[in-house]
This record gives sequence, C-alpha cells and structure tokens, in this order.
Amino acid sequence: MPRREFARIGTDMPDEDSIKALSVEAGWLYDRLYLRPEMSRCGVIPFRPAAWALLASNATEQKVRKWLRELVAGGHLVVDEPMAEVLIRTFVRWDGLLGQPNVVANMVYDFHLIASKKIRLAFLQEFRRIWDLDIPDGWRGGWCLAVGHYPRAKHGKDDPAQWPAALPADALARLRKAVGDGFRDEFTAALDRHDLKPFDEHSEYGIPEPFADPTANPSQKALA
Repeated sequence: MPRREFARIGTDMPDEDSIKALSVEAGWLYDRLYLRPEMSRCGVIPFRPAAWALLASNATEQKVRKWLRELVAGGHLVVDEPMAEVLIRTFVRWDGLLGQPNVVANMVYDFHLIASKKIRLAFLQEFRRIWDLDIPDGWRGGWCLAVGHYPRAKHGKDDPAQWPAALPADALARLRKAVGDGFRDEFTAALDRHDLKPFDEHSEYGIPEPFADPTANPSQKALA
C-alpha cells in the first residue's frame, strides 16, 4: 500500500466530550497517532511507544505508555502489545473510505493482514456500529461491499444509475476480483458468537443477507 500522505480529521473533533476529557498529553499522543503515515485502511498501526517518544522533546517511553493507558481506558485505542498492533478505534467510522469502492478493496486487504485477534474483533465491532449511523448512501454501499454484497451492473452506458446502486460491468468485475467475499465470514462468525450487536427490527434498512432475518426486519429495501 502506498505511504499515507494525508489524514481526514473533522474540525469538530476537539469539541467532542471524549476528547476534552483527555489530558493534554494523551490528546497530543492521540493526534500524533492519527497522523501516522503507516496507518492501514483499517486504522491499525504498529505498536512503537519508544519511537513515539521521539515525537516531542519532553516525551519518554514511560510517559507514552502512561498516555496510551489513558487512551485505552477512554475507548480511543485498542492495544495488543504482544502482537504489536494498535487500532485507532473510530478511524474507519470517520475517514470516509467507505464511500470509495476501490479504497474499500484496500481496507478489506488490510483487514486480512491484521495479526491480532483482539484487534480484528475490535475493528469488526466498530464496523458494525457504522450501519446504525446516519451515513450517506455511498458509505452504506461501501459497508455492504466490504462484506461481499455488490451493486448491480449498469445496463449499458445509457443507464443513469450510479454508485452505490450500480457500477459499470468492468468496474464491478475488478471489484469482485479484489474484494471477493470481503470479511463476511469473520463478520458472520462474530455475530454468531454474539461478539457483535445483532441486527433487528430497529436496525437501518437494507441490511444484506445473511446478517438480517427478514422476519425480524420486514422493512427491507434495496439500496437502489
């Protein structure tokens, strides 16, 4: 994956209660981690507290570890130190990558590179939360794509439908090759284990099978 050169950070993030509750030092560290160029499309970075201590003149590895504990306690990070991985928990929720089909393919690829079972599950839990948010249709289409549910092929060049309802046949074929079933198997297994919030009649419409029982959510409707 090419080196990450930019980060999408909402200007309202400093006003969030969970961010304002952080100490200055932990907030500083969170900002620095969010900007790491090695962050994957899933929001995962290598666990490198000694290297992060070099990012400020008065930081030390001991201090960084203290600030990390604060960020973990606040739900901002999930850390698996033995597997040397850190998840920026809300990255996938707010980065906007779900609205870009080709970037979703990169996210799926990066998911399968996560070594930590703890981090994989935490990512899937955050991914599950996204469905219940008030998000654009394009993001919802990207969510479905990540678990192997595709839009239809456009009916020729005169078909006005756009993503997420339809894609040109050649673009759809490339996505099918790149994404396959996405992380559907692991997502479904986590649902079956009750590790994820189930879908029910209160969930947003359009939930793809096999994640929703039509008898429990009779108001199914296509993304188109």
